[in-house]
Amino acid sequence: MKLRNRSVLLVAVVALTFLSATAAGGQVLTETPRILIIDESDSFEVSMRVQGLVGGIRSREEVDLDVVAKMVEVEHPTENPVKFEVGEPFDGVIIIPGTISSGKINQVWIVTRPFSTIPVRMRLEVSSMMEQLKLGINEAFAGRAEGVGVNDDVIPAYFSTLFLKEGVLR
Repeated sequence: MKLRNRSVLLVAVVALTFLSATAAGGQVLTETPRILIIDESDSFEVSMRVQGLVGGIRSREEVDLDVVAKMVEVEHPTENPVKFEVGEPFDGVIIIPGTISSGKINQVWIVTRPFSTIPVRMRLEVSSMMEQLKLGINEAFAGRAEGVGVNDDVIPAYFSTLFLKEGVLR
């Protein structure tokens, strides 16, 4: 599959995942879905991969998304990276930890509302879309990192709880 086709697939999966998660959270979608991508890396290579991902998502006309990308510095991977005013809450947050370049933590955290808040009838569909998103992230990082969500690891679940409490996620 060509890189362009992978980018289109990844954008579609990101949009569908966050649209489903938001709709499943019991809210009516009246606004453009918002995604926050946080780059904590200090590696030029990793940041270029992140910027390529952000650029690919923003350049697609097929999907209407509000993508906000921020570079932040944190002392510890589980430190709250959102130290800025977010304005309107986001439907999802993708965190690229700085530990990818060192090989310490090789994960990209996909933070959404908890899976338990998604109606049972939609869980299979949302789960399938999350798996596709994870595959897209795995390809974007060429095996250096894998995408993990709130059902896969405690760290995305921790950030989900924190971001819901602080109004970062809607």
